Amino acid sequence: MPHVYDVFEDMVSQYIVLELIEGKTIKDFIEEQNIFTMEEATKLLKKILYILQYLHTLQPRAVIHGDIKPENVIINDQGVYLIDFASVTNQKGTSSFIAPERLLGNKKNIQSDIYSFGLVAYYMLTGKIKKVFEKMQFSQEQHELFSIIEKCSKKNVLERYSTTSQIISDLDKITSRNQGNISRHSNKIISIQGNAMLASELAYVLAKNFKKKTLLIDTNIFSGELDNLVNHKKCKLYLQDYLFDYNEQLYKPYPNGNLSILPCRVDIDGYENFNQSFLDMLMTKHLGDYEVIIISCTDYIYDSMNIKSIYLADYVIFSIQYGINDIRKNNAIIDFLCRRQQLSRSRFFVVQLNSYHSHIRRSLASKAVEATWLGVIPFSKKRSMLAATANNYAMKIEKNIRRKYVKLIKQLAI
Repeated sequence: MPHVYDVFEDMVSQYIVLELIEGKTIKDFIEEQNIFTMEEATKLLKKILYILQYLHTLQPRAVIHGDIKPENVIINDQGVYLIDFASVTNQKGTSSFIAPERLLGNKKNIQSDIYSFGLVAYYMLTGKIKKVFEKMQFSQEQHELFSIIEKCSKKNVLERYSTTSQIISDLDKITSRNQGNISRHSNKIISIQGNAMLASELAYVLAKNFKKKTLLIDTNIFSGELDNLVNHKKCKLYLQDYLFDYNEQLYKPYPNGNLSILPCRVDIDGYENFNQSFLDMLMTKHLGDYEVIIISCTDYIYDSMNIKSIYLADYVIFSIQYGINDIRKNNAIIDFLCRRQQLSRSRFFVVQLNSYHSHIRRSLASKAVEATWLGVIPFSKKRSMLAATANNYAMKIEKNIRRKYVKLIKQLAI
């Protein structure tokens, strides 16, 4: 979504200063290049759905866009943007893509946005604007995708999807079946608590050994550590630059461009802008482009981005480095999150990373932790030396340690 740079008013009107988004709209693409392919449309539709999912789940009140149409979706090198939020306070919308109940004077809601989304999807695949009573025409190979679009654009509100999450889930099922019914755990988010070394090594092994398109993000504003993995002369984009829509590409080191990194400068200027919605924006922008996103966080329970990463994550991984005190602290945090925030204990995992010669017995550790035990990543003298000199330690880990990560990843079934 476009950034809001300023809000002000005078005696007559109220004004919003928005970011200028350059690129082509869906309508431009249709008029210039005919229609989208099934693969192109599915990828783009999921990105639009992530934006709508964010809007529809905002607290304390959902935001309904109200005027989703091809002219209001812009595509450029940075991603996909939903624009024209003036329609949020406008009940009229655009008649060609507006839900039929709104033409009768009913208030807009989540289902009316879903209806408009369905018509935009139909337009992308056919170049036509679907009428309310028109029956969809599609081939057998398009049946699954068009059945989703058809459910989105039902005349009866009660027959439509009730949430965007349901649509995303059905699109994921189609993608999985189209890839030969092979079980893929794509679009996984992993939150690593307070251990950039573990985050870096895990990301590297996922990219190299499993050929996963992986994005590694450092959200530790006060003491960013992922720059140990980055060649500073090549890396031009840091987490802080996202606030200003910095148009450089993410740093992609070896292996084979599978790994992308967004490090964090140790710079607290503008810290108040790094909040939960900022992390939502990052996920919306990149989740459709990567199979795995790893968020390296602080281990501070009251850090807003850390808490948000835990809510977003499929896997939350704590590490034991200093022995029994780490276990006690991790258990207390996990217990707090499960009890007070109603999170399932099944998403929490613990690994013993012996970076500092911690000699706690693994049998004791595995019994003491109150989460799923993943095992031990052994101590490495080479790792310690390289980490101390900020010399790309994760990209030079030994084979025996890499094998431990391979086993860990298989346990998680990523």
